[in-house]
Amino acid sequence: MLSPGVALRLCKLCRITGWVLITIMTAGLVTALWATAQGTLTSLFNTAVHSVTGGGN
Repeated sequence: MLSPGVALRLCKLCRITGWVLITIMTAGLVTALWATAQGTLTSLFNTAVHSVTGGGN
C-alpha cells in the first residue's frame, strides 16, 4: 500500500502527464489538418485578408 505522500506525488505526476498528452495530441491534430487542407486554408486566409484590406486598392 502506498503512503499518502507517495500517492499524492503520483497523482500530481498523472495530471502533468495528462496535460502533456493533450498538448501533443492537439499539435498532431493541427498538423494533420494543415497537411490535408493546406491549399484550402491558405486560400481562405488570403481571401479574408483581402476582404479586410480592400484587396490592395
